[in-house]
Amino acid sequence: IDEEGNHVPDDQLGLGASTPSYVSDPYLSRRGVSVYADTGGYLTVAMGKAMLRVLVEALGRLAFDTHVTRFERDSDMVPWRPPHLPGGEPTVIARAVRCVVNNGVPDVITEYLETQGGWTPSLANARVFERDERGTHGATWDFAWRLAQSMYEQA
Repeated sequence: IDEEGNHVPDDQLGLGASTPSYVSDPYLSRRGVSVYADTGGYLTVAMGKAMLRVLVEALGRLAFDTHVTRFERDSDMVPWRPPHLPGGEPTVIARAVRCVVNNGVPDVITEYLETQGGWTPSLANARVFERDERGTHGATWDFAWRLAQSMYEQA
């Protein structure tokens, strides 16, 4: 969203329009999910209204109730990342699905991609990815990226 409240396509970012330079990954806390955008201190009324409208429209498509408030950093925030490849072997795709706070300590519940394409909380039942012919996980990273994109598109 630029300073005039217009949507700027990805391929036109950096070509003159003033848009947020950074949008955070979602953060999980006892209050819910938070995100923020870095506008470099430059936020016009039109940009703010458009960003809020887009957010409300996207949240309105979800199958559950949502509540939008101003951002407040919470001491127990846990960053959420789309499905990623954790380091080490075996190589699996994992996602954080919820954050449970016990006595003020956040505990992120992780699920792993199953062989059949669903999700499981058990690492033992996770789909294991092998290295490609170059000895890297390039194809697996591509798979994880497409999976993450599909999850955002469904939301």
